[in-house]
Amino acid sequence: MTDNINNPKRDWSHSEFTDESLKKRLELCSKPEGESGLELAHKMNQEHSSLVSWALDMYLKDLDFSNKKALDIGCGGGATLKALHRRFETLELCGIDYSSDMVELASKETSGFASIREGSVLNLPYMECEFDLVTAVETAYFWPDIVESFKGVLKTLKTNGKFFIIHEMYDDRDNTEYAERNNRITTLSSLNLFTPEGLEEKLIEAGFKKVTYSTLPENNWICYSSTK
Repeated sequence: MTDNINNPKRDWSHSEFTDESLKKRLELCSKPEGESGLELAHKMNQEHSSLVSWALDMYLKDLDFSNKKALDIGCGGGATLKALHRRFETLELCGIDYSSDMVELASKETSGFASIREGSVLNLPYMECEFDLVTAVETAYFWPDIVESFKGVLKTLKTNGKFFIIHEMYDDRDNTEYAERNNRITTLSSLNLFTPEGLEEKLIEAGFKKVTYSTLPENNWICYSSTK
Protein backbone atom coordinates (compact mmCIF):
# COMPACT_ATOMS: atom_id res chain seq x y z
CA MET A 1 0.00 0.00 0.00
CA THR A 2 1.34 3.41 -0.93
CA ASP A 3 0.15 6.64 0.65
CA ASN A 4 0.73 9.91 -1.15
CA ILE A 5 1.12 12.22 1.81
CA ASN A 6 2.38 15.74 1.45
CA ASN A 7 5.73 15.82 3.21
CA PRO A 8 8.86 17.85 2.65
CA LYS A 9 11.47 15.91 0.70
CA ARG A 10 14.91 16.03 2.27
CA ASP A 11 18.07 15.72 0.21
CA TRP A 12 19.90 12.73 1.61
CA SER A 13 22.21 11.72 -1.22
CA HIS A 14 25.28 11.83 1.06
CA SER A 15 27.21 13.21 -1.89
CA GLU A 16 29.10 15.48 0.52
CA PHE A 17 30.75 12.46 2.15
CA THR A 18 33.76 10.54 0.89
CA ASP A 19 33.40 6.76 1.10
CA GLU A 20 35.64 6.67 4.15
CA SER A 21 33.74 9.39 6.03
CA LEU A 22 30.37 7.90 5.09
CA LYS A 23 31.48 4.48 6.32
CA LYS A 24 32.43 5.99 9.69
CA ARG A 25 29.11 7.83 9.89
CA LEU A 26 27.16 4.64 9.19
CA GLU A 27 29.13 2.76 11.84
CA LEU A 28 28.25 5.52 14.27
CA CYS A 29 24.58 5.34 13.24
CA SER A 30 24.50 1.66 14.18
CA LYS A 31 25.78 2.45 17.68
CA PRO A 32 26.17 6.15 18.52
CA GLU A 33 28.90 6.57 21.12
CA GLY A 34 31.14 9.28 22.47
CA GLU A 35 31.01 12.98 21.62
CA SER A 36 30.49 12.28 17.90
CA GLY A 37 27.69 9.84 18.69
CA LEU A 38 25.90 12.34 20.91
CA GLU A 39 26.19 15.01 18.23
CA LEU A 40 24.80 12.59 15.65
CA ALA A 41 21.94 11.59 17.95
CA HIS A 42 20.83 15.20 18.33
CA LYS A 43 20.88 15.58 14.53
CA MET A 44 18.89 12.38 14.05
CA ASN A 45 16.29 13.57 16.56
CA GLN A 46 15.71 16.56 14.29
CA GLU A 47 16.13 14.88 10.90
CA HIS A 48 13.80 11.96 11.66
CA SER A 49 10.96 14.03 13.11
CA SER A 50 9.05 14.26 9.81
CA LEU A 51 9.53 10.54 9.16
CA VAL A 52 8.24 9.57 12.60
CA SER A 53 5.31 11.99 12.41
CA TRP A 54 4.32 10.63 8.99
CA ALA A 55 4.30 7.04 10.24
CA LEU A 56 2.66 7.62 13.61
CA ASP A 57 0.02 9.98 12.22
CA MET A 58 -0.89 7.30 9.68
CA TYR A 59 -0.98 4.25 11.92
CA LEU A 60 -2.04 5.73 15.26
CA LYS A 61 -4.85 7.95 14.04
CA ASP A 62 -7.50 5.27 14.68
CA LEU A 63 -5.84 3.63 17.70
CA ASP A 64 -5.89 4.58 21.36
CA PHE A 65 -2.96 3.54 23.51
CA SER A 66 -3.93 5.60 26.54
CA ASN A 67 -3.15 3.79 29.81
CA LYS A 68 -1.26 1.06 27.94
CA LYS A 69 2.44 0.20 27.68
CA ALA A 70 4.93 0.71 24.85
CA LEU A 71 8.58 -0.06 24.13
CA ASP A 72 10.88 1.74 21.67
CA ILE A 73 13.80 -0.48 20.60
CA GLY A 74 16.95 1.38 19.59
CA CYS A 75 15.53 4.48 21.22
CA GLY A 76 18.60 6.62 20.47
CA GLY A 77 18.10 10.16 21.73
CA GLY A 78 14.49 9.55 22.76
CA ALA A 79 12.71 11.41 19.94
CA THR A 80 10.20 8.63 19.20
CA LEU A 81 9.36 8.27 22.88
CA LYS A 82 8.70 12.00 23.05
CA ALA A 83 6.48 11.79 19.96
CA LEU A 84 4.48 8.95 21.53
CA HIS A 85 4.17 10.88 24.80
CA ARG A 86 2.74 13.88 22.97
CA ARG A 87 0.03 11.66 21.49
CA PHE A 88 -0.78 9.59 24.57
CA GLU A 89 0.22 11.25 27.84
CA THR A 90 -0.92 8.24 29.90
CA LEU A 91 0.94 5.69 27.76
CA GLU A 92 3.58 3.98 29.91
CA LEU A 93 6.83 4.26 27.95
CA CYS A 94 10.02 2.21 27.95
CA GLY A 95 13.09 2.50 25.76
CA ILE A 96 16.11 0.31 25.15
CA ASP A 97 19.39 0.89 23.35
CA TYR A 98 22.68 -0.96 23.32
CA SER A 99 24.71 2.25 23.45
CA SER A 100 25.21 3.39 27.04
CA ASP A 101 25.61 6.96 25.78
CA MET A 102 22.18 6.80 24.12
CA VAL A 103 20.66 5.40 27.30
CA GLU A 104 22.04 8.37 29.21
CA LEU A 105 20.86 10.87 26.59
CA ALA A 106 17.38 9.37 26.20
CA SER A 107 16.99 9.23 29.99
CA LYS A 108 17.64 12.98 30.15
CA GLU A 109 15.38 13.75 27.18
CA THR A 110 12.47 11.70 28.56
CA SER A 111 12.95 12.32 32.27
CA GLY A 112 9.67 11.90 34.11
CA PHE A 113 7.75 9.91 31.53
CA ALA A 114 9.92 7.03 30.23
CA SER A 115 12.10 4.26 31.63
CA ILE A 116 15.28 3.64 29.61
CA ARG A 117 17.48 0.53 29.79
CA GLU A 118 20.64 -0.68 28.11
CA GLY A 119 20.31 -3.95 26.21
CA SER A 120 20.14 -5.84 22.94
CA VAL A 121 17.20 -6.71 20.71
CA LEU A 122 18.37 -10.34 20.75
CA ASN A 123 18.08 -10.44 24.54
CA LEU A 124 15.27 -8.09 25.52
CA PRO A 125 15.11 -7.77 29.32
CA TYR A 126 11.32 -7.71 29.50
CA MET A 127 8.56 -10.15 30.37
CA GLU A 128 6.51 -12.04 27.81
CA CYS A 129 3.27 -10.32 26.81
CA GLU A 130 4.31 -7.07 28.52
CA PHE A 131 3.68 -4.44 25.81
CA ASP A 132 0.72 -3.23 23.78
CA LEU A 133 3.01 -1.45 21.30
CA VAL A 134 6.63 -1.83 20.21
CA THR A 135 8.35 0.61 17.85
CA ALA A 136 11.68 0.39 16.02
CA VAL A 137 12.75 3.54 14.15
CA GLU A 138 15.79 3.52 11.87
CA THR A 139 17.30 0.52 13.64
CA ALA A 140 16.10 -2.85 12.27
CA TYR A 141 18.50 -2.41 9.31
CA PHE A 142 21.32 -3.19 11.73
CA TRP A 143 19.81 -6.14 13.59
CA PRO A 144 22.18 -9.12 13.21
CA ASP A 145 19.54 -11.89 12.95
CA ILE A 146 16.36 -10.29 11.72
CA VAL A 147 13.97 -13.23 12.19
CA GLU A 148 15.25 -14.10 15.67
CA SER A 149 15.04 -10.40 16.58
CA PHE A 150 11.43 -10.29 15.40
CA LYS A 151 10.66 -13.43 17.44
CA GLY A 152 12.01 -11.68 20.52
CA VAL A 153 9.81 -8.66 19.85
CA LEU A 154 6.81 -10.94 19.36
CA LYS A 155 7.30 -12.51 22.80
CA THR A 156 7.17 -9.13 24.53
CA LEU A 157 3.88 -8.17 22.87
CA LYS A 158 0.45 -8.87 24.26
CA THR A 159 -2.08 -10.68 22.08
CA ASN A 160 -3.14 -8.28 19.30
CA GLY A 161 -0.24 -5.99 20.21
CA LYS A 162 1.27 -3.84 17.46
CA PHE A 163 4.85 -3.65 16.19
CA PHE A 164 5.80 -0.63 14.06
CA ILE A 165 9.00 -0.55 12.01
CA ILE A 166 9.78 2.88 10.57
CA HIS A 167 12.57 3.24 8.03
CA GLU A 168 13.94 6.12 5.99
CA MET A 169 15.19 3.71 3.30
CA TYR A 170 14.00 0.57 1.59
CA ASP A 171 14.91 -1.40 -1.50
CA ASP A 172 12.51 -0.01 -4.12
CA ARG A 173 12.94 -1.99 -7.33
CA ASP A 174 10.51 0.30 -9.18
CA ASN A 175 12.26 3.58 -8.34
CA THR A 176 15.82 4.12 -9.52
CA GLU A 177 16.12 7.58 -7.94
CA TYR A 178 17.57 6.22 -4.70
CA ALA A 179 19.33 3.15 -6.12
CA GLU A 180 22.82 4.68 -6.28
CA ARG A 181 22.61 6.09 -2.75
CA ASN A 182 21.19 2.88 -1.28
CA ASN A 183 23.73 0.67 -3.03
CA ARG A 184 26.54 2.86 -1.75
CA ILE A 185 25.25 2.68 1.80
CA THR A 186 24.84 -1.09 1.84
CA THR A 187 28.28 -1.55 0.27
CA LEU A 188 29.98 0.59 2.93
CA SER A 189 28.15 -0.78 5.98
CA SER A 190 26.45 -3.73 7.64
CA LEU A 191 23.09 -2.11 7.00
CA ASN A 192 20.55 -4.41 5.29
CA LEU A 193 17.87 -3.03 3.01
CA PHE A 194 14.86 -5.19 2.21
CA THR A 195 12.17 -4.83 -0.41
CA PRO A 196 8.77 -4.15 1.18
CA GLU A 197 7.71 -7.72 0.46
CA GLY A 198 11.03 -9.10 1.69
CA LEU A 199 10.75 -7.67 5.18
CA GLU A 200 7.06 -8.59 5.28
CA GLU A 201 8.06 -12.21 4.69
CA LYS A 202 10.56 -12.06 7.58
CA LEU A 203 7.90 -10.71 9.94
CA ILE A 204 5.47 -13.47 8.97
CA GLU A 205 8.23 -16.08 9.34
CA ALA A 206 8.83 -14.80 12.87
CA GLY A 207 5.17 -15.39 13.73
CA PHE A 208 3.32 -12.12 13.20
CA LYS A 209 -0.15 -12.91 11.97
CA LYS A 210 -0.96 -9.68 10.16
CA VAL A 211 1.51 -7.39 8.41
CA THR A 212 0.76 -4.27 6.39
CA TYR A 213 3.08 -1.57 5.12
CA SER A 214 2.87 1.91 3.63
CA THR A 215 5.45 3.72 1.56
CA LEU A 216 6.25 7.25 0.53
CA PRO A 217 8.29 6.49 -2.62
CA GLU A 218 9.33 10.09 -3.30
CA ASN A 219 11.16 10.04 0.05
CA ASN A 220 12.02 6.32 0.02
CA TRP A 221 10.21 5.99 3.37
CA ILE A 222 8.43 2.89 4.63
CA CYS A 223 6.48 1.90 7.73
CA TYR A 224 5.27 -1.56 8.74
CA SER A 225 2.45 -2.37 11.11
CA SER A 226 2.50 -5.95 12.38
CA THR A 227 0.04 -7.59 14.75
CA LYS A 228 0.67 -10.45 17.16
